[in-house]
Amino acid sequence: MATGLTLAGGAVPATAASTVSVTSTYGTNAGSLSGDTLLNGSQGGYNVTKNLHLNPVNSGKYASTGLRQVRVDHLFDDDFYHVASRDSSGNLKLDFTKLDAVVLPLFKEGMKPFFCLSYTPGVLNSNKFAAPSSLTDWSTLVQSTVAHYKSLGYTGLNWEVWNEPDGNFWQSGQQSFDNLYAASAQAVKAADPTAQIGGPAPYNVNGTFMSDFLNYIAANPSVPFDFVSWHDYGGYDFSSATSVSNMLSSRKIPAKKEYITEWNSTAAFGTSPGQGVDTNGLASYAARRMTSAISQPNLSGVFFFSPLEGYNPTADFSSDLGLYTIDEHRKAVANVFDMINQMPSTVLQSTVSGAPTDRSVGAIATGDTTAKSTAFLAWNDGTDTSSVSLAANSLPYGSTNYKVTRYDVNATSGNYYSTWAAGTKNLAVAANEYLRPTSVTVAAPATSWSTNVSMPANSVTLYVLTPTTDATGNAAITAPPTTADIARGSTVTSSSSYTGGGWSPANLVDGRRHTFDESDANGISQGFTSVDHPSASATEWVQTDFGSAKPFDTVTLWPRDDQAADGASFPVDFTIAGSNDGSSWTSLVTKAGYKAGTAVTGPQVFSVGTQAYRYVRVTATKLGQPVLEGSSNVYRLQLAELEVNQDGLANPGFESGDLTSWSVEGSASVSADAPFGGSDAATFTGAGRGVFQTVTGLQPNTTYTFGGFLKSGAAGDPVYLGVKNFGGTESSVPVTSTVYKQAWVQFTTGANSTSALVYVYKNSGTAQAWFDDAVLARQ
Repeated sequence: MATGLTLAGGAVPATAASTVSVTSTYGTNAGSLSGDTLLNGSQGGYNVTKNLHLNPVNSGKYASTGLRQVRVDHLFDDDFYHVASRDSSGNLKLDFTKLDAVVLPLFKEGMKPFFCLSYTPGVLNSNKFAAPSSLTDWSTLVQSTVAHYKSLGYTGLNWEVWNEPDGNFWQSGQQSFDNLYAASAQAVKAADPTAQIGGPAPYNVNGTFMSDFLNYIAANPSVPFDFVSWHDYGGYDFSSATSVSNMLSSRKIPAKKEYITEWNSTAAFGTSPGQGVDTNGLASYAARRMTSAISQPNLSGVFFFSPLEGYNPTADFSSDLGLYTIDEHRKAVANVFDMINQMPSTVLQSTVSGAPTDRSVGAIATGDTTAKSTAFLAWNDGTDTSSVSLAANSLPYGSTNYKVTRYDVNATSGNYYSTWAAGTKNLAVAANEYLRPTSVTVAAPATSWSTNVSMPANSVTLYVLTPTTDATGNAAITAPPTTADIARGSTVTSSSSYTGGGWSPANLVDGRRHTFDESDANGISQGFTSVDHPSASATEWVQTDFGSAKPFDTVTLWPRDDQAADGASFPVDFTIAGSNDGSSWTSLVTKAGYKAGTAVTGPQVFSVGTQAYRYVRVTATKLGQPVLEGSSNVYRLQLAELEVNQDGLANPGFESGDLTSWSVEGSASVSADAPFGGSDAATFTGAGRGVFQTVTGLQPNTTYTFGGFLKSGAAGDPVYLGVKNFGGTESSVPVTSTVYKQAWVQFTTGANSTSALVYVYKNSGTAQAWFDDAVLARQ
């Protein structure tokens, strides 16, 4: 990405109100709205992503938006993955450990990496933006990397040569780049003939670099060239694909796959919260632009920059460009990705009237004749309220009831920024954060359907129609459960501390779960550190003050996890205690020889039962692994983050690494392969299997909501989340998605009931299922 480049799309022009009518015919085919084309992300090179845990811990979240591929940049950059070095004899030595830590979780969550072969490692040039000193060694590096993933069973992947070579990221001229491309292409094909190779990913598709590169390709047809790639920030469509097709044909280069490997409304990072990219403004823009791709059949993929933002890691929102914020909250634009992921891919033939020619207001309909589903996506990317009329005929519901589910993204719905801007900044997941139904109606058999939608400025609406055996009527709409981190932003004191370089007591409760020792902006956040000690035999404590006694049942400690000291300084012998006066303490957790003194990875979650205290203190009496500072190893108490929540049940995210506090029906286990968040998730395979927990201490005649994130290993093969034994009728909800979806049930305890059994269970099918991040909340 060309940092600081400002292109069209940063400002939203005023758009007059429109009245649009769209009538579609089910069973027709007017093109494709392909998730494989549209639902991809480009992570890029934020400095915070040098933390090798940041992307993996969020891979399940990326997949939940529907992402198919994630472009991985800085592949050979020593600051990120340090793949290449030399042994004592001067021979090239390769280590894929760090790169695998980021790439393999993508595969496990059902996505694929789109590899960007950049930049030059230090063993081949001290300037990573310059040509390698040896193309032979470069070829060995590339071929070995492709072969490495082939040996793991991953073939046919995309390999892109370089990133924005028309800017400062390439400083060795056109001819050297062409030579680099040829060497890379031959090396990729030598390792995996099914792999796809291309480039050059310029930021200016119409510049001389792209032109000269294509001239080289035309003059050298034996050089492998499977796709052409470029970046496209700003604008309201992907018409640059037409220009690139013309560039190829004018040079008599056969048609190639075309990839826009970075796009967004702007390439400029903001400095303050609330600009369009933070809000529903980017959501409506994305719907408008993404749907334009149906007019570009040569376009094989577009990659949104970026899945996770991190330009300024000290700011929750700063008008950055991601689907998720640095503190792991889903932004409104991600819900548009989720919407498109729920739509069938076949575009229906439609009659449209009243739509502005700039497509600022519009709608598109898709259908699936196998699943008998129909979907309408409508958007208003203007600044005034517009009206959109939707209608469908020839529907396959003449002899069956059908369900109409509506979803909205606007100033309040599907828009976490609205919750944050209103002052609530400590929720694990806000009620309006993830896409959820606005309404669900079961209608009687019919072959036609219509509705009128009043669409406020910058809004997106999705209707999904599916056959059902449910009775006609309107379903009750409830909100998902939420839990707040009561420690966030609280007052922190300690036995000792050091402030500087991103360390401070306040950073223990700033919502940053990882250690960020570098950033692209001015601020960094590493967490809390005590002063240094010459040995592990030292006592240090740190505590947080909530201001008053507050209920909680879970304490989570996130370890330091930067590359320099990953998992170090986490206490070996320690207690977690609560107090209401700051003097008299009650022990909640006592650990000795924790993790045998090894480096700690991921969140360390401690279920402490229902408690109510004003203060929570962590006291270490034996410090963890030392860190190298200068030429000395020193010992400290260091934590990236302290969280205190009321999750309503024990071991809610299975971060114990086992099923502690959960009972098993049939068989089940905990796996680190595909969590939604954190390090672990519960999993089980086939009918008659699941997990459950009996929760006690509930209040009679009280409404609760139980929820979490679930996914199935096969589309349409359900896994159920439910509740029973609470003094009322058992209730459950199915999830059939192959990516994580938020699911929940609401129930009211009986007059004499103080407990409930909550569960996730498969009563049919053969697929594997996963469950993570459970919450039981009182309404």
